[in-house]
Amino acid sequence: MKLFDAEPVFPRVPAIMPSPWMPLEVGRTMGAICKPHDAGGGTSFLGLHFDDYCFGPAPEHVAHAVLALPVRAFDLERDTRREDLRKAFYLAAPGFGRRPDFTLGAGAFMVRSFEGADPRDTVYLIWPVRCDEGEAGLDCRNGMGRKAFRFAADGALRDVSADVLPADPVLSFDDRVRQTKYGGSVLFLLDDKLPYAPTMRWIMEFDPDLPPLEKDDPKAAGPWAHFGFVHWTGSRFELVDRIARSQWPCRKLNDAPACSTYPDGFEDPFVIP
Repeated sequence: MKLFDAEPVFPRVPAIMPSPWMPLEVGRTMGAICKPHDAGGGTSFLGLHFDDYCFGPAPEHVAHAVLALPVRAFDLERDTRREDLRKAFYLAAPGFGRRPDFTLGAGAFMVRSFEGADPRDTVYLIWPVRCDEGEAGLDCRNGMGRKAFRFAADGALRDVSADVLPADPVLSFDDRVRQTKYGGSVLFLLDDKLPYAPTMRWIMEFDPDLPPLEKDDPKAAGPWAHFGFVHWTGSRFELVDRIARSQWPCRKLNDAPACSTYPDGFEDPFVIP
């Protein structure tokens, strides 16, 4: 059975990338309607905020990945996915490969492509997808989470979560004490930066009605406790304690100073200037 038709509605990514880099130019070249943050742009989709965005049919290779997923992955028939992909929000970002990375939302799912210098290393992180008990994936709680997929040599889409994703952080005794004392949440992935950089962050939030975490706490990062960055290296993801600002960029807002609004707005000891 043919899973994917190369329909003209799903545009191919331009072979030549803009230089200097202009993220919205990629979408415009593919026929999308694109809005920058300084011209009324900005939208949220499934909890992920896009300061700039394009709207239109999904890039062909991203659509190919979503349509190749088995139905049980998230209980969406391929015809439904196909229709959703015709009306997608997305943004391109420079990556490790010739094609840019894409963060895309459509219907009831999100996908983030992570290019490799070798196209065979390219990974598609898709969520929310079903996770069986004990199965690899990011934050696979309550049967749902984020899983990594890659096209194999035979053209089939494979779940490579166990090969390319680091294990989720595990709370130590001290972490549980901190969680109880300050009304800490469960750990969760902060993914606000994905439209612009290949990085997510494990954090714990705290009850605002309780005293804040001490600044000299080894895991204090402003209002949160920090449990590491999940960062794409070009072939797999690594859990790292610190990262460069270029890989954890501040949001683009015209009416506020740089790095002054959520999820920034504080001195961050884990981000290297």
